[in-house]
Formats: sequence, structure tokens, C-alpha cells
Amino acid sequence: MPRHIKRTIFVLIFSGLLTPLLAQSDTDITIEQINVPKVSLVDAPLIKFFITEFFIPETLVTQLDIIDATGNGFGEKDIAITHPSEDIYFIFPSAKAQGLMNEWKFTPNFQIVGENVDPDVYQLLESDRAANSIFSGFLKTLNRNYKGVPIKLWFERGHHGTVFEMWGYEKSKLKYEPAMIPGGRDFVYIYTTVKDTLFLEK
Repeated sequence: MPRHIKRTIFVLIFSGLLTPLLAQSDTDITIEQINVPKVSLVDAPLIKFFITEFFIPETLVTQLDIIDATGNGFGEKDIAITHPSEDIYFIFPSAKAQGLMNEWKFTPNFQIVGENVDPDVYQLLESDRAANSIFSGFLKTLNRNYKGVPIKLWFERGHHGTVFEMWGYEKSKLKYEPAMIPGGRDFVYIYTTVKDTLFLEK
């Protein structure tokens, strides 16, 4: 039963519910992005089972996405998106459907949750050397160009391109600072043209 669990991004808008939307100013609305797990079902029998359990009134569904919108595991009041129609449904699963969804857990291939320490600490770790080196290099670049603390990032690279987003940071503390040359030396490259003269005897 093919199923793919990944994280997706939602844009949520939090505002005063009692204030008419048209009367709100930009300061009354905060737009934020969050990471939530998403399951993509492409197996036909499994899709048929869930659209029946969720009472989805569609006959042609080639992919069913189930999103953990509540952030407490897949289940009641989460969201299902059907494809190709891209219609959205709030789900209220039966006990059988809930039992299957309880087995779905998102586990990242690599994750670091640590303190704001010197980036070299991560690079010296013996385990996961390649991943820790990527994280260490990223922190060095971030610390050099951003002197603030709060910042949120999203990075994704695929076959067709790369997406990188930054938000939630203090713009006044984001300033470019070039990387230091190892050893603190300056290098000057001198290019010269070399000519060879060939003498021929008569």
C-alpha cells in the first residue's frame, strides 16, 4: 500500500474574530507558516477505503492527501484533499480508519535540536558527519550575516529547482559580511602574458 509521509507548509492567518475583516489594518493580521505532516495515498484500494470512510462524494480520485492540520496526529478535524479535483474536506474517521492512521508517523531523516552554541561544535561530532557539517556551515553563514536571534527558514531542493524562504527576523540586523579567508591572508593574482621567440637559421 504505497503511502508517502512528508511535511507540508500551511499559511495561517490569525486575527480578531469579532472585528470585521474590512475594518482591520495590517497590524491586526499576522501571517505565519507552519510545518505539518502530510500523507499522500496513491494506492487505489486504499484511496477507495478512505473516501468511503470519510464520506467523500467523488468517484474519480487518483491521489488522496491527508494533512495533520491540528498537529496532534492524523485524525478527527484534519483535512483531506482529493486529486485531480483538489477539493478539500474535513475528516471524521471511523474507528477502523483511525486505527490505520494511528500508524502514520513522520520521522525526519536527520534532525538537530540544540542550543545556540559555536557552529564548530556540530562539525566536530563523530556521528552523521556530512549532515552535521552542512548544519555547521549554514550556522556560520547565518551568524556572520545576521546578528539577531529570531529567524525562521524554509529550504527545499528538488529536480526542478530550489526554494529558500526567510521570515520572522529583524531586517535591521541582516547585513552582508564576507567570509574570512583562511589564515587571514590576502591573495593577489597576477596574470602575465608569456611569449616565445623562435629563431630559424638560414
